[in-house]
Amino acid sequence: RICSLGCHLPHTHSLANRSVLMLLQQLRRVSPSSCLQDRNDFAFPQEALGGSQLQKAQAISVLHEVTQHTFQLFSTEGSAATWDQSLLDKLHAALDQQLTDLQA
Repeated sequence: RICSLGCHLPHTHSLANRSVLMLLQQLRRVSPSSCLQDRNDFAFPQEALGGSQLQKAQAISVLHEVTQHTFQLFSTEGSAATWDQSLLDKLHAALDQQLTDLQA
């Protein structure tokens, strides 16, 4: 959570995150080991977590990048064959809305 990094984002971002996490939980029927080739190291600098707090703009930038990678991951051909298309459509819409909100 971005809030745990010392940056409090607007309430709408928390609601959007909660919505996306609920959809991801519903999709959770595939063994995590089958997704290992799709994992991504976001290379978030550990030194940024200590000492000073992240600025709001930096936190939004990080959240935008993670959200964008999540959207891309669930937009692959394999994801359509693996998960329920209705849930994927809802997840895509929620992630797209979150990306739009983060750009505002």
